[in-house]
Formats: sequence, structure tokens, C-alpha cells
Amino acid sequence: MCKKTCFAILLILVWVGSALAASRWPAYRWSFNGDLTESVAGQDAVIVAEGGDAVISASEVTLGGGTKGSSDYIDLPDGIVNSLGDSVTFEIWATQEEVQNWSRIFDFGTSTTENIFMSWTVGETLGTDRVEWVGDDSSTVNNSNPEYELGVEFHIAMVIDGPNDLVTWYAAKSTNENLGSARDSMENTNKLSELEYTNCWLGQSQWGDNTASASFNEFRIWQGCLTAGELQKYHTLGPDIINPGQAGIVAPEKDETDVALDTELEWSAGYYAASHDLYVGTDYDAVVAASRSDASGTLIAEKDLAGTTYSLAGDLVLDGVYFWRVDAVNAPPSNYIFEGDVWTFSAEPTYLNPVPVAVTASSYDVGEDYNCPPENTINGAGLNNGKHSSQASTMWRTAEGEIAGAWIEYEFESLFEFNQMHVWNYNGENEAFLGVGAKDTVIKTSVDGETWTTLTELQLSRATGTGTYTGEDVDMGDVVAQYVRIEIQSQHSFGGTTIVVNKTGLSEVQFECVPIAARRPSPADGDAVDSIMDDLVWRLGRGAEASRLYLSSDANLVAAGDASVLVDEVAGRRYSIAETGALYGGTYYWRVDQVVGVDVTPGTVWSFDTPDHLVIDDMESYDLTNLIYETWLDGYDVDENGSVIGDDEPYVEQEIAFSGSQSMPMYYDTTDGEAAAWVELAVDSDIFTSGGVAQFSVMFKSDRKNDGGQFYVEINGKRVYSPASLTSGLWTQLVVDLSEFGNLKNADSLILGVNGQNLEGVVYIDDVCLYVEAPSLANPASEQPSDDALEVLYKMESNLEDSTSNNRDGQSGSGLTLFYETSLKEGIMNLGKALALEGAETSYVDVNDAMAGLLPSLTDSTFAAWVSLTEDSDQGYQRVFDFGNDDQVYMFLCAQVGTDSAPEFAITQESYGAEADVAGTSALGAGWHHLAVVIDADGADPNGTLTLYADGVAIDTDETHLVPADLGTTTNNWLGRSQYDADGYFDGLMDEVRIYSEALSEAEIRWLAGDQ
Repeated sequence: MCKKTCFAILLILVWVGSALAASRWPAYRWSFNGDLTESVAGQDAVIVAEGGDAVISASEVTLGGGTKGSSDYIDLPDGIVNSLGDSVTFEIWATQEEVQNWSRIFDFGTSTTENIFMSWTVGETLGTDRVEWVGDDSSTVNNSNPEYELGVEFHIAMVIDGPNDLVTWYAAKSTNENLGSARDSMENTNKLSELEYTNCWLGQSQWGDNTASASFNEFRIWQGCLTAGELQKYHTLGPDIINPGQAGIVAPEKDETDVALDTELEWSAGYYAASHDLYVGTDYDAVVAASRSDASGTLIAEKDLAGTTYSLAGDLVLDGVYFWRVDAVNAPPSNYIFEGDVWTFSAEPTYLNPVPVAVTASSYDVGEDYNCPPENTINGAGLNNGKHSSQASTMWRTAEGEIAGAWIEYEFESLFEFNQMHVWNYNGENEAFLGVGAKDTVIKTSVDGETWTTLTELQLSRATGTGTYTGEDVDMGDVVAQYVRIEIQSQHSFGGTTIVVNKTGLSEVQFECVPIAARRPSPADGDAVDSIMDDLVWRLGRGAEASRLYLSSDANLVAAGDASVLVDEVAGRRYSIAETGALYGGTYYWRVDQVVGVDVTPGTVWSFDTPDHLVIDDMESYDLTNLIYETWLDGYDVDENGSVIGDDEPYVEQEIAFSGSQSMPMYYDTTDGEAAAWVELAVDSDIFTSGGVAQFSVMFKSDRKNDGGQFYVEINGKRVYSPASLTSGLWTQLVVDLSEFGNLKNADSLILGVNGQNLEGVVYIDDVCLYVEAPSLANPASEQPSDDALEVLYKMESNLEDSTSNNRDGQSGSGLTLFYETSLKEGIMNLGKALALEGAETSYVDVNDAMAGLLPSLTDSTFAAWVSLTEDSDQGYQRVFDFGNDDQVYMFLCAQVGTDSAPEFAITQESYGAEADVAGTSALGAGWHHLAVVIDADGADPNGTLTLYADGVAIDTDETHLVPADLGTTTNNWLGRSQYDADGYFDGLMDEVRIYSEALSEAEIRWLAGDQ
């Protein structure tokens, strides 16, 4: 399907929800989960028991296989596809267990002359398979689907696009992360609606072939052609789930406990949904059974919700357990409802049992075979259903000689009102007569960890020393505190008189309390936020009527509750960071006080860091399930716009990227009279006016084959152009002061484009960001390197002469050197001719004499060359150069590692294992590219640095303990050939090979790469 058609379908499908959306929905679905039920239309399958060998388990149906007529198969209702039109998708999760002669995955038809099928094998050869469709109009076969593996489940799909006479299929192991692209396709003019399907079988053939020995996990028939993106969704989710149609849980999380009483339910939209129905209740069965016609027994039943959130403020009670379900409702005319799963959560309990954030003690016992730290009293070690074990390593015990004066202290996240404490005394297996456990104690509390108040003095009971010990409760009288300390005055002892073990301790301590202070900050204390546009969120103290928010970069002012940093008093528990006045690139401290009438409970001081910039889009989030042109609008959305995003699935560029692994490819064509080509992103104006941002930045890379044009950004109706060439082939940064766009208070879109008529080309776009001050490291002002340090220059003008005055000429390596006339339009400037190497043993350049006196003198140095690899070359590890003696001593620049991967530079004088190296992460791709490696001997102490550049951009840097001089005099010095005999020879074009006796700057490398 072409991109334009696909986009139109998705636009209507996701945003509008028209009849087209309804044309891709599950017509039939057999999950084989313990039965043969069809869950959509009631068209149940049956087992035709001709051998009695089929087994129905809780998750699949397994056929034993064997001769047709004496082995079982799965029979689906006759003619089930005739009414679905001519566009249908078959989707299967199945496993071939044993090879059977010509056994089928599925076979639909009436006879051997009218059927469509997929087979596991051709004959009994495991490495073959067959897709075939025989009918009145045509007969086509294809054997190209990759072989299946025995005992391995595959996700298989066949897409029949009747209007376009095309059959396409996919297959991948169900454990693979991705389904991948289509395996193959074939043209076929048969129409599903015109064929007879009286035999609709899984595992059995229309011919006399053997029945399959296979397990069928799930089989689906979809009305309409699922896109590759939709199939990928289902592949990710696996069998038994059609979740892209269903809503997905976001918050509260499944089975989450201690959910706020004013929580907001949030779900992800069903893929086809025009709206959602919501059911909430305390009765699981009622929520399961709830429907539009009868929602009795539920607390909440809402139909046709437009959004994906719903506030439960006022609907929840303490200690409540709730169940909820969200149904995704398709748009007319189908109005198909994808019934959701039932999720559950528990509301905030009357009394919390918080785990302290920290525990400290006067000392703890440690030895070679045991460790008894205070953390053992809060980690649940040794507890089982309220009973504590007698294993000493699960308890806290003081060091030798510390009894009177021993203490253990607990710090909590905020102020709580403590109702009671449950204590398990020290419970060693000999405790009944040794009496190590605490006896006389003083319980103290504090709100700040500095000033302490005695709560009570009490005597703790001796533990039993058995695994059935249940501890005791201590009444805390609803005291308000953030710190609790237990001070031990004495221990239980044998007979009450003799101290046998001069240590004491406790097993476990738990608390029941009521939260009265703000808690659970988001972001968590000390974390960073992704954006100034995020919210600060906290949990309210019990009964809080309002929250006072303090925020400042000065922690002391916040801790003091200074009025100058009081941001606002709010009724809820959420506040926009942007509204606080926080800026990008800072650390901020905040505190939330809880107000109940005239009483104020102060909060804890928390902190968060803001990023130094706002990422509007780094292009990393897009895939087949999140298509980029659903977010950025291109020329298919706007008239007189000659742009298109991507030319094929997945519509993002995954080899060319400035950072990360993806960029947006914008193809432009203004040859039909358009004045410009652009892409547009809807934005919130707040991003331009919050956080102190002052500059807009975008990275873009042109293609050397482009016709030209001017790259620009447009915001608020005002354009700013980049002066950079759109034929340089280099990553370039466009930075613009936001003030140039005028008042951005109401700006709601961002446009990136190419201006100019009668132009064609492509621009790759990455890292669209806002900065307080944008870094300029991406493209420093380019400058021409001085010739003073230029030691070698091979211009390849029909010879191997060194164009410097150093006379370091090269020689043809064992054969005829070929030269190729190239205009090098792709090389951005006229470099004349280029050296053509054929990837053969006789096609390389010998530079032994040239390097003999040069390399031993090089410390700081730069090596650079233009290269254009032959497309689809099968030569692996192709060298631009390799200077060394053998496979133990060498330095090389490799244009591609393997047969289709990134460039690499390495240097060693002790073999492969001792290399210092730098390498890229993606292949260069077709066409001309500039490679350079810079060796800076003084770049780091005690080592130097290596930096590898591709097309003027540093793609990797690392330390090096070696420089060329460390290799000494080398005897195998070649262009286009490796020290390793197994490596391939350079296959392609090479030009402008340069060696400098200094470490060139990034600006100088960019000049060499064409930024001139």
C-alpha cells in the first residue's frame, strides 16, 4: 500500500473513525483456550476426529498429524469468508511439531482447483513452504516464505488486498521483538467473494496430503487489510489479546494499593475507538457483566466518554477495593465494542503501614558467618503471616557490650499521626533462657529528628525463641511525628539475674499511622523532570483542605517556609512546574504544607532538577505503531506543499541520525509549481514562554544529490532561513532567537521546510529543541586547515602522486589501478577523478615507501578520505587504509565492519585484544561520505584521545594509549587492503586521501567534509 493511501486510512481510522475504520475489524476469532469457541460472531470450530489424536489444552489445540482420513483436523464453519468482501487478513499463532508431507497451516476452498492455502512444508522438506491460491481467474504459487522451525511458535499473517489483486504475507517467531517486513507477495486476480469455501480447515489439505502435526494457539480472520503497523501491534501483544482494539491500563496500575481517594483513572485509547464506555464498582462480577443495556451493580457507568481520563474524586472510600473496565467503542457504522479487561485497585487504607525511609542504630553485630544490621527490623526478613522465625540473621542485634544506652531510630517520609507500633522482640532460638531481647525501653518521638519527646516507658515481653512468635502491640496515642526512637535500658536475662549474652536487639518493628503531611512527591526527591511542562504531584494529608506550595532554588528559604517563595495555595495536589516560574537548567527545592482549618502541617523539603533544554521531538518515539506522519503533517495534508515524510514503512530514517537512532526524512518536490515544501507540528504555545527558553534549535542534514533550496523554520507566521547549503551532505544546526518570531503567546504550530521552486531532494531532521542558550558544538564555524601540517594528499587524478612537496607517492598493488571519472556532484565540490577499487586481490594501493619515514614521526595526527562503497558489496571489513606489519601490529580505518555496518578505526601493537578503537553505530549508506580520524596525543592525561568522524560529525571518541609513532617502522602499508587475509578488499571509489601531522579541530574536519 502506498504511503498516501495508508495515511488516508490511518487519518480516518484514528482521528475520524469513519466507515473505513470499521472495514478493519475482527470478523472471527478462535483463541483455543480450552475450547473451540469463536468469540466474535459465534462461529465455533469443531474437531473432526478421524484419528482421535487431537488434544485441546488450556491454551491451544494440538493435532497429531498423519495420513489424511486417519488423523484429526480443525474444521471452521463453511463459507465464513465470503461475506467479508475481497480484502481480508488471516492471522495465526501456530507451531509445527513434526514434518508431515505437504501439511497445511490452513486451507480454504472446495477442491484442488479452487482453494487458498499456506503449508508448513513443500513435501517433507523442512526448509521449504508454499503459499498458493488457485481459482477461476488465476493460479499463483510462492515458495519464498522463510523456513519454519520445529517446536517453535510462529506468528503468521496473510493480507489479501482484493481491489489491488495482491496477496502479502508475514512470518516471524512469536518470541521475536518485531514481526518484521513482509516476507513476500504475489499478484492474484481471484476474488474471495466469488469463490466457494465449503472446506475451511486448519491443518488439513484439499489434496490427499498429510494432516499437520502442529499446535494452533490462535486463529483470526479480519475484515480488511491490516497494515504492517497494526500487525506489529498484535505481534507485540501476542495471542489471546486484541489489545490495540481494547483500551489499555495506564493508572492506577493493575492491583495497585493505597490509591488516592481523588485519583483519576487513565487509560490508553483503543486503536479504532471513537469513544469509551467506563464501568467501576466494588463487585467484580457486576463489572464483568456490565453492559450498555444493564450496568446494575456498578457504582459508575459512563457511555461515550470522549477522553481517556475520569476523576473518581468523591466516589472512593477508605479501605475500598474497586474493579473497573473500559470498553473501546468504534465509530459508526460498525459501532463495534472492544470489551476491556477488568482491572482492580485498592483505595487508601484507614491506617497506613509505611516502611521507614531510613533506620539507624547505636551499633550492630557482625561476624564472619552472620550480619545483624538494623535494616532487618524493617525488611520483613523472618516474617511469615505475622510470625517471626528464630534465625538470628533476620534480626537486629547490638555489638558486644552495648545494652544500656542501645537505641534504634526510624525516619519516615513525612509527618504521620501514629496509632500503634507492633514490636517483635529479639527471637533467637535460645531466647527462652538467654534473654537477649529488650526489656525496659523508652519510646521517643520527634518531628525534626533533633528535639525528642518521651512518648512512653514500657517493658517489652520476652520472645518465645520459636517460629510461632507473634510480637506485641504498643499504643502510640495518635502522636504526630516523623521520627521514632526505641531506647533500650535493659535486656531479659537468664533467670532475671545473669546476663549470658552481652548484646540486645529486636526482630521487627511495624507502625500503623494516619498521613497528615503531604507525601509521595512526583518527581521523587532528587529526581530530574523531563520538561518544565511537567506537573508537580503529591499525596494529600488526611483531611487536608488546601495545600501551600513553596518553591525556590534556595533550599533554606523553602525549609523556613518563607513567604517570598510561597507559590500558591491550591485545593488539589497537582501544580504545573511552568506556573512556578522554574527555569531550565536548575535545581529547585519545594515543600507542600497541608492546611486543615487554622492548623498547618509543614511538609518535607524535596528537590528536583530541570533539564537544560526542552526536547520538542528527537524522532525516537516513532515506529509502525506510532507513525511519524500522524504527528507531523506533510504535503498529503496541505495543498501546494511539495513534501512527504518518508517513502516507505516505517517512514522514519533509521540509518542517518544526528543523535539516537532515528531522524525524520522530509522529501521535497516543488516541480509542480509549489513555492515550498514543509512539515508542520501542532504545539502548545506554553513551550515557547516557559522555563526561560530563548532559542530554537534544529539539526538537519541534506543529501549531496539535492537540487538545493533554503531550509527554514517558521513559527508564528515568521520564517527564518538557514544560510547552510542543502547540498553539503552534512549535519547542520539552525539556531534562532525566539524573539525573532515575535510574541509567541498564541503560537500553536511549528513548521520546518525548504523554500524554492523546481527543486527535488531530501532533508533529514533531528533534535528539534528549545534552549535557554543553545550549544553551538554541533557545527562550529568551519575553517580550512593549514597546509603546513599536510604530510600526504592523494588527489587520485589518474595517478597515485602525492600532491604535497613531500613526494610520498603510492604504487599500484600487484595489478592495474583503475580510475573513474566522476563529477562528484554528490561530493559537494568538483574533486575531479576518483580511484576505483574493485574489491579484488589485485586492486589496492601500496604506500610502503611513503609511510616508511612518516608514520614513526606521527604523534598528533589526522587521517581523512572521501569514500563511496559499491552498493550491495559483499566484501567485509573493507579498509580505507591499513598500516602495519601483520595481524599483531597495525592501525586501520575501516569503511564498514562486516558487510553492512558502521566504520571503525583501531590501532594496536600487541594484537586485536589490545586495540584502542573508535567506531560508529550505523552504516554509511550509499553514495559519497567523508571519513576522518583525529589522534590527539595530549587530549587526556595520561592517555590521548581518538575521535572518529563521518561526514563532519564526531561519531565516537575514546582514550588511546597509542599513537602512530608507537608502531615503529611498518612494512605493510596499504590503501584498500587489510593486514588480515580473511578481510575483503575495498570495493568502491576513494578520493582526497589526506594525512596531517596535527590533530585537526572539528571545524577543520567539517571543512574537509565539504562545509566550505
